[in-house]
Amino acid sequence: TLALEAQREAMFLSEIKLTPVEGKVGESTLQSYAEYYDYYTKLGAKDYSGKPIRIQAAYPSATSDNTIYATNDRTSAITQPQDAALVLMNTLGGDGGEKWQTFGQWVRYSVTVPESGFYNIVLRFKQSVLEGTFSSRTLRVKLASAEEAVVPFDEAYNLQFNYSDDWQVNGLNAGKGEDGKIQTFRIYLEKGTNDLEFEASFGNMADILKRVSASMTTVNDIYIKILRITGATPDSNRDYGFYDIMRDDVDELSRQAEELFDLAKEFEEVTGSVGSHAKTLETVARLLEKMGAKESNIAKNLGNLKSNLGTLGTWLQTSMSQPLQLDFIQLQDPNSKSKPDAVEGFFGALWY
Repeated sequence: TLALEAQREAMFLSEIKLTPVEGKVGESTLQSYAEYYDYYTKLGAKDYSGKPIRIQAAYPSATSDNTIYATNDRTSAITQPQDAALVLMNTLGGDGGEKWQTFGQWVRYSVTVPESGFYNIVLRFKQSVLEGTFSSRTLRVKLASAEEAVVPFDEAYNLQFNYSDDWQVNGLNAGKGEDGKIQTFRIYLEKGTNDLEFEASFGNMADILKRVSASMTTVNDIYIKILRITGATPDSNRDYGFYDIMRDDVDELSRQAEELFDLAKEFEEVTGSVGSHAKTLETVARLLEKMGAKESNIAKNLGNLKSNLGTLGTWLQTSMSQPLQLDFIQLQDPNSKSKPDAVEGFFGALWY
């Protein structure tokens, strides 16, 4: 039984469509990249070896929101098109990606390719908002002969775009693998017009964000229970008898401290860096550890707990944003060692 319960506002429902999640390799959204590549290789697919095909990202064929639109970037002389005197719409996503950062927002590009085969899809992008971590995108591909776009393989749910103050150029990848290396994905396209769709997602951060949100909710509920006992201005010298009144909740503070310490470690492993994001989780965890270890520490640290809950809420909101700014998308020979320039050279910058 599938039930939908109305919460607020009216809604018209025209259709509910159930589709299988399993199917032939190349059509399923749950196959690994290795299986996807092997499937098309056995069908005789070869690497594209022709001239690069470039799409200007400022002009997608469709977007999910009218808030995603072409903007002007003057931070780089090689952003295309560019003019020292004129204001040209040359990128999509806003400054550092601030206008394309909400979960579920997508942009679609139609590209006509001269032959079927594997293509290396290279993007010139900028992600200068989420310091110490990455933005994520899900890739969907609609082949020339297909009726709808699908996620071609499991790793395509987790495409990563790392932080930098400057522009970057990279092929599609899901970050470092277990071997510590980054694998660039070869995407199979058919001769004719194909669609490439990039959707803002949480990627490899999804589980961490979900658990941080659950931890914050649990701690906030305990904070409210403590407030009912102490009032808004607790007396740090008074014995409130927390162990007698709410021992399970006090023990839960210690458990949540362990959870946040674990999440901070996982965050560092996923992002590959020790930044302020992980340190925020550790700071909150240390406070919870202190309050859970000794009953007398609860009332005197209640103000700090309130402040830390606010900080954790801000952390969660910031981490859930997925900013990305695009200049162009280039389809090229997967075996080519040449990539477009990410930043201009000295004389190019001087001229600009």
